[in-house]
Amino acid sequence: MNVNVKYFGEVVDRTQKSEEKIEVHGNELSELIQILNKQYLLSDLNLQVAVNEEIISNQNIALAENDEVALLPPFAGG
Repeated sequence: MNVNVKYFGEVVDRTQKSEEKIEVHGNELSELIQILNKQYLLSDLNLQVAVNEEIISNQNIALAENDEVALLPPFAGG
C-alpha cells in the first residue's frame, strides 16, 4: 500500500524533501512512523501527525491506499 507523506518545517530540513510516496506493508500509521523514524531519525523531533488533514493523537489508526500523512513540527503561537 502506498501513502503520500508531506513534510513541513524542520522535517523538510531533516528529509531534504517536502513530500514523497512511502510503501507500507501493513496498514497502521504506527508502522509508517517507524519506517520514517528509521530512515530519517525523526524520533528526537516533537511532531504532530495529520492524516487527510486531521490531526491524529492515536498512531494505531488504519491507513488506506493513497492517504495523505503530514508530519508537522510544533507551531509557534503569536
